Amino acid sequence: MASLEGSREQLLGTRTLLLTRTWLLHGRRRLCTITCSTQRSTSLEQRWFSLD
Repeated sequence: MASLEGSREQLLGTRTLLLTRTWLLHGRRRLCTITCSTQRSTSLEQRWFSLD
């Protein structure tokens, strides 16, 4: 019984590790896209202001 509990804990640990890893990867990708979009928007705004 004790060994079963240990394996279950190990499974949960690996599962959480995988989840956090995927979440971090997706989060980084999302952050990259957000920063890219914001940079693009700022450059567009600068262009608009320069037109004025």
